[in-house]
Amino acid sequence: MISSVVSYSQTNNVTKEYAIKSAYLVQICKITTWEKESSRRNRTFKIYTIGTHDYNAKIKIRKDITIKNRKIEIISIDSLEEVKNLDLIDVLYIYKISKSELKDILNKIADKNILIVSENEGFGELGVIINFFINDDNKVNFEINRDAELKSKIKLRSQLYNVSGSKIIGDDYNL
Repeated sequence: MISSVVSYSQTNNVTKEYAIKSAYLVQICKITTWEKESSRRNRTFKIYTIGTHDYNAKIKIRKDITIKNRKIEIISIDSLEEVKNLDLIDVLYIYKISKSELKDILNKIADKNILIVSENEGFGELGVIINFFINDDNKVNFEINRDAELKSKIKLRSQLYNVSGSKIIGDDYNL
């Protein structure tokens, strides 16, 4: 799965970690349903990234990969104010930011149909839909905040809830 989504020449752990996260992200997006998805078909699939990261510690996806038959565009921003139309965001990938910055972001996109993904400890409980983490075996896993998913009007396929090592957060965990 990883080699088919990303290409990387370095073999360090950071590069491998982000190759895995990138592959997971693509696969999750392919089986996720956005409300009013048909209105999104005629444009690129937009993944916005925000927050700080090291040079090799970032999401990278090969140019020939598509999600839902749409080309993928990864756009790095410093703040949501840079985005003219928040409705054009399919995924917001959050690198390292503070909890207060996360709260501001969540407030600004509360009524938007955006898959919010992060890699910050504790952010799953704070309202991020998918939160990547490194488990005790040093493998990439993710947690799903079911309550945040329901509020976002995004539908994750139930098979994501059965991925080995994934965690479910939220009181509304009824599939």
